[in-house]
Amino acid sequence: MPKLTLCLSDRACFSSPHYATNAYQGNLYSAAERYGFSVRPVDDLQLDPQLARASLTSGSVFHQHWLKELYWRAPNLVSGRYAIDKHVALLKTLKSFGVKVCWTLHNLIDHDPNNTQRQTCDYAIQEMARVSDQIFVHSKSAADALSAHCGLDWSFKCIKLEHPLYTNIANLTTQNLPAELDLRKIGG
Repeated sequence: MPKLTLCLSDRACFSSPHYATNAYQGNLYSAAERYGFSVRPVDDLQLDPQLARASLTSGSVFHQHWLKELYWRAPNLVSGRYAIDKHVALLKTLKSFGVKVCWTLHNLIDHDPNNTQRQTCDYAIQEMARVSDQIFVHSKSAADALSAHCGLDWSFKCIKLEHPLYTNIANLTTQNLPAELDLRKIGG
């Protein structure tokens, strides 16, 4: 997988969907801000003059997270695909302004989908893989699974990005092993 080269010189990062209380996003973007990013959440991607100006002036990045917000409530496959196509068309337009599109692949299949949601998810994943300049994965096996899922090798776009710890877990971790763990009995 290639090394992380995107974003280090970019100044703005648009993030969607915006989960204000999501610890994953909070930890990821607080780290990004330490590298000079201005992180701007996007609740509903619309091409408006403000976004167009910001993308032209700063060499921006659009970072897509979970896709299910785009199609989860669609009543049928046609509506779900329409929502994905509309989103991807907006991303292509942003790319024409010079915006880099990054996508973090969190799951190949969303949790507890019905048949329509599963089919729409498959479509969304393939379309996001095509439009993305870089795809962040949390393991090499995720990059392999994405390529197998799509029937195309997307590994050249994939960058392994360690999953940040959730704050509540990070605060609970300790460098000490539990007292009941006897290392002398492990491995020999």
